[in-house]
Amino acid sequence: MTIMSHATMVRSSIIAAALIWILPTSNSYASAGTPDGAFGINGLATFGRGTALHATDDDHGRLLISGVRAHSTIVVARTTASGTLDGTFGELGFYNREDQLLFGVDYLEAKPLADGKLMVFNAGRPFCNSPSPGANSICNLNAGLLQVTRLLGAGTSDPTWMPAVHNAVRLDSPSAHRISSGTFLISGTDGFPQRRAVIHALSDQGSYANALPGLSRQALNCPGTQGLTATSLKSLTQPDGKTIVAQTLEPFQATAFSYRVCLSRMNSDGTVDPTFANSGHNTLLENEFTAYSSRIVALLVRPGGGFQLILQHQLPLGDALRPHFTISRYNSNGSLASRADGGITGFTALHVARVDVVALQPDGKLLIAGLPWIRTTQTDLDHQRPVIGRLDANGSNDLSFGTNGTGSTALISNGRRLMPKSIHLAHDGSIFVAGALDGAPTVDAEIMDPQMAVIKLQADPPPAPPPPAQSSGSGGGCGTLNGKGPVDPTLSLLAMLALLALLSRHRLANIRTQTRAFISHPRSS
Repeated sequence: MTIMSHATMVRSSIIAAALIWILPTSNSYASAGTPDGAFGINGLATFGRGTALHATDDDHGRLLISGVRAHSTIVVARTTASGTLDGTFGELGFYNREDQLLFGVDYLEAKPLADGKLMVFNAGRPFCNSPSPGANSICNLNAGLLQVTRLLGAGTSDPTWMPAVHNAVRLDSPSAHRISSGTFLISGTDGFPQRRAVIHALSDQGSYANALPGLSRQALNCPGTQGLTATSLKSLTQPDGKTIVAQTLEPFQATAFSYRVCLSRMNSDGTVDPTFANSGHNTLLENEFTAYSSRIVALLVRPGGGFQLILQHQLPLGDALRPHFTISRYNSNGSLASRADGGITGFTALHVARVDVVALQPDGKLLIAGLPWIRTTQTDLDHQRPVIGRLDANGSNDLSFGTNGTGSTALISNGRRLMPKSIHLAHDGSIFVAGALDGAPTVDAEIMDPQMAVIKLQADPPPAPPPPAQSSGSGGGCGTLNGKGPVDPTLSLLAMLALLALLSRHRLANIRTQTRAFISHPRSS
């Protein structure tokens, strides 16, 4: 065995260090949209039986998951960065409340407040013991019931908050968002037999009274839609404090292309904004907005102004109806900026036909999760392979997202599928998809024995640092200003050749030395 001399070891260390300095380093960031192995198990964390309906993170970067178990048990969980339960929250990481008023929950989300508390919104069909509930009964089956509770930061009920039953309002398809004044706006539909759009304003103290003095139910009645009933509704508040409301409407006896979509805007005091579209309203009558079974998936503020509307509906294909979605973008005054057709006839590379949930990134890219279609039939959805994909700001498929340059990632882990209910973009850009995970592999369309689950996907890698400023002086571009400039690309090659020559020289010297030693003192055979 040949023992390397100290001088040779030093030279080798110097050469290795120089090579490391010269050779470019590889990017250690995984592609955006691939599972984050540092979270849960291979990017998936589960939290017992039930369905996760919403996910968000607080100011400390902790993940908050809102879900439901056994039809009416409200659950809020908090996790650490690794996806394990935070034992300092609630009871062993969970806040649980069995709701005696509801026999089903279809809307639930927890919203963090600046003081560390949480506002919890939940809604569903009320449970009735009386066979003939009165028109004013809280358990009237003709309308849903929304309740609001408040939790302390430790995950326990806030004793200063009014009881949940006193914060209940009759509302279907609700959603809530916070506005700059510290008030929550809660939108939905109410009334029977004709449902209309309604906005409730809820103060921090739990009061619905006089939060927006100009607010009225009639304000959101769109012209030309008399006799129609609202089927879905979304709202958002723009940076200027004005609120956009989008609703789909249909007659009681729906026929082909009988649905309508109407956009309205309210001022910050609740009155209709006459500067928006046609005296505050814009009823959309183009074919893509008057389809079968239209449903508003999302209404989103666009970066740089305006808003974006995502509709899921069905269009005829022969004797059947096919899933289809439409993305349209609007200027801040309510005029149509552009629209992009989606679904089977459009972005087939996205692998999504039925859109369940969406989220908009700060750079304008759109995350879309749902079900793909089965290519052999073109009309059936593939319930066994839910996916999430991303579109660029211009509406094209973003192939930098997902696995193997496909633009999408299957929401499947160890053969178990996650039906998406919510997409959340964390403060660091990470992507969380919450939903219902198969309790066991199944071929049925419906999730069997679901588990509350969240998948975490990688964020986009940070942008590369800008190149150093170069001098405008003469000298072949070698001079720089404001510090060290870029290295001439030929320097690395010259350095590499010099090192190789040095290695060869030392190797040749060692061979000569060993040869002389052998001649002077030959080994005996």
